[in-house]
Amino acid sequence: MRILCCGFVALALALAPVIARGEGAVWFDSHNDCGRGAAFAKSARAVDLPGCSGKLPKDAPQVELLLHDAKRKLVEAEELLAKNKLDKIDPLLAEVEAALAKTPPVNPDVPDRWEQSEPLYRREIAALRNRRKLAPHVDKLRTALAAALEADKTRNHKELEGGPADALKAAQACVAAFADVRAAGIDMSTAVELQKGEPRPLQDAAADCERMRRSAETSARAQEQAAKARRAQWRKLVKGDRLKTFDAHPTALPEFEGAPDHWRAIARVPVWKYTTPAGHEVYTFKGNKLAGRTVEK
Repeated sequence: MRILCCGFVALALALAPVIARGEGAVWFDSHNDCGRGAAFAKSARAVDLPGCSGKLPKDAPQVELLLHDAKRKLVEAEELLAKNKLDKIDPLLAEVEAALAKTPPVNPDVPDRWEQSEPLYRREIAALRNRRKLAPHVDKLRTALAAALEADKTRNHKELEGGPADALKAAQACVAAFADVRAAGIDMSTAVELQKGEPRPLQDAAADCERMRRSAETSARAQEQAAKARRAQWRKLVKGDRLKTFDAHPTALPEFEGAPDHWRAIARVPVWKYTTPAGHEVYTFKGNKLAGRTVEK
């Protein structure tokens, strides 16, 4: 009886690899860097492609050998992309494409292995080509998107006179950066990490820039109308050299003590100041007559 029991155990151990292989388990062993289509669909990483990039059995079917070599090259291409070694990527992708052009015999363990895997490999090649073309644009996109998002936070702050205008300028630059990418023929569905920890399709980030541009445009228009109304209101109070000075600065209002709470003081305060890119222009008045002008850096 003991001999019979031991015989069954020995037979079970001998058949275990055969059973596992018959179910195709060896070709989906994650410990041997074998991937699955479902995992690749979620991660879009070459390491998750069907096929094993680890060591294969000596008698591995031809299809598994082909996928093994192709997968390792695609993993290497991703690593080169991360290191910004762009010139080495295209040759690898060309080698993989040449290999995929040869349909291998069916793997009896997984009969549909090739027809399920080959489209995913081609999708990864296309994605890597897009990301390789995109690489020179990524820093500009990151900078433009970050600037637009930051400016968008303050575009409605009343205390920031340049809020809407600055937000509009940043959003327009962001829209233009994505337009350059689109013009370069890059697939806008390509996922890229422009914000830390948030990889997403280019078209989604581009849509954010366009949304911010429209919002900033609305805010800037409202601010411009309010500024025109305030300017017309202030202009009614000034005469003589004050009026000439006021009209000589059509895009700015003078700064002076008491503004804006006591804006009517514009007609009698002795000093006006205008902020310029170079510093400040200071105007001194005696009544409505200009007494002096100085420039402060």
